[in-house]
Amino acid sequence: MKVTKEKQEFRTVGRTVYQNIKELCREAHVTVESLEINLQIAKNSISRWGRGEVVPRLDVLMVIAKDFGVSLDYMVTEHK
Repeated sequence: MKVTKEKQEFRTVGRTVYQNIKELCREAHVTVESLEINLQIAKNSISRWGRGEVVPRLDVLMVIAKDFGVSLDYMVTEHK
């Protein structure tokens, strides 16, 4: 099965968001699981973003960014 460019970009965004969330959680001493509970999203949602299965909804990203004091741009940009 051939992966389209759009599908690859979709996966990359999800992985980038996932890595940024993991880092923000680590810095804030918060677990990803507790973040999912606080956001009232399904268990393993954030892991699914990391696997490129789904991309988070914009409203969820906005809440995460606000809670961690970062911009939406930060959430979707790779940081090395």
